[in-house]
Amino acid sequence: MFGHNRIFVMFKLCAWVILLTACAATLSQKIKDGGVISAEPCSAPCFWGVTPGVTAKDEVIVILNQQNAIADCNVNNFDITCEHKILIEFNSDYVVDTVSFTPTRKITVQDVTKRYGLPNAVAILDLTLLSESPETRMIIFFDGIKAVFILSSQKSLSYSLKPSAKISDVVYLDAYAYDQFVASTKDKVNWSGYGTYDIESTENQ
Repeated sequence: MFGHNRIFVMFKLCAWVILLTACAATLSQKIKDGGVISAEPCSAPCFWGVTPGVTAKDEVIVILNQQNAIADCNVNNFDITCEHKILIEFNSDYVVDTVSFTPTRKITVQDVTKRYGLPNAVAILDLTLLSESPETRMIIFFDGIKAVFILSSQKSLSYSLKPSAKISDVVYLDAYAYDQFVASTKDKVNWSGYGTYDIESTENQ
């Protein structure tokens, strides 16, 4: 009898692990490119029908329920986070001011520029913790859609920007939040095409 009970418990544990794995995969499958290129169900600066400066908090909750994603989210007073893949923040009027997400389908800089035109500016983030292990990441700014695209990191003090560079995170902001973010990003330069951008050149402009 004990042996049968133990087998039953192990079976339930295995089923639970499989269920958790399936749930985690489901959110990733739903995000895909977030509509950035596919425009499904909407394109930048809209994600799943959520648009900064337009969508209210109660509407966001309805949308997340419609996407069957609310179970994967933590709903707080001024933000909603979903498995570290989606972050939605609200202003004091409980209207969305920021939407950020991690695409689970590959998007490149070339994909984005074909869809939305050339960026207005770029900035390099120095992520270096040890001098012998330099690391940088690039941000590209699109003023027209109030969007910021964060590129994958590189092990260098300069950033080699190629058309194939991968977008790792997408951030949409309302007009006020975008202007504040741009103003607070000091080490940025105007877009000058593909090529190598180094920290020194961005810091001096």
